[in-house]
Formats: sequence, structure tokens, C-alpha cells
Amino acid sequence: MATDREGGCAGFRSGGDGSQSHSFCSPQRACDIDFRTTITPTLKANYFALGSSSTAAANADTTLGTETIRAAFTDRSSYTNIAYLDVFFPSTSVGGNSYLEAGIFVDGTASANTGYLLSRVIINQTLGSAQTLTVNCSITIS
Repeated sequence: MATDREGGCAGFRSGGDGSQSHSFCSPQRACDIDFRTTITPTLKANYFALGSSSTAAANADTTLGTETIRAAFTDRSSYTNIAYLDVFFPSTSVGGNSYLEAGIFVDGTASANTGYLLSRVIINQTLGSAQTLTVNCSITIS
């Protein structure tokens, strides 16, 4: 399977030992996911996480630097080649806190550092004690 790290692509490879390898590429970030399991992954972006590390994002990242909270996407939709992912954090979860990083995870669970990191960005968001947080993400495949 060829992967073009400058353009968009997606591929799937199944190993003779029952393992599976999936490759995802985008102009914004390229990553390879290697599943050493016979369980078929869903390959759905299902969790969004926030953290407190200001370390620069790198293609080699597999988790957030210091994950502090995560939530399942409350809405997932798509139109042509764009995926839309939305998540809501109530003030009881995020109010009064500061966040320096954010990430989208594929096949994650509610537990920190689970799933495969699809995207990680450095942010600087401080919320008042009564503030909520709504995050709207879009991923374009071209």
C-alpha cells in the first residue's frame, strides 16, 4: 500500500498473522496506525480530549502530553468529503480550568490515553467557573 504523506489517502492492509494495519494521511497531519490484533477496529473518531501540556504537537504523538478530560462526540456527521464532529463540555466539567492542548481520538474509550490519536493541537483556553465549552471540528479529506 502506498501512502502519500503530502496528500490525502486512506488504506487498509491485513497481515498473514491476523494483524491489521491502517494508514490515514491528510495535508494537515499524517499518521500510521498499526493494529496488532485480530479485532476489527471501527475507525471512527469518537472522543475529544483536553490537556495541560504545552509541548509542541508532533507527528510522532500518540497521546496528549497530559490529558485531563475527555468526552464522546455528541454529534458526528459528514457531507461529501468533510466530517463534522461536535462535543459539549458542561461547566461542572470544565468551568474554572485552563487547557493547553486538545486531541481527537479514534476507537477510544472514556479512559484517558485510550484510542488512536488522529489530531493534536496546542491551544490556550481558560474558562470562567460558570462557562461551558462547545467544540466543533471538521476534517476534510481531499
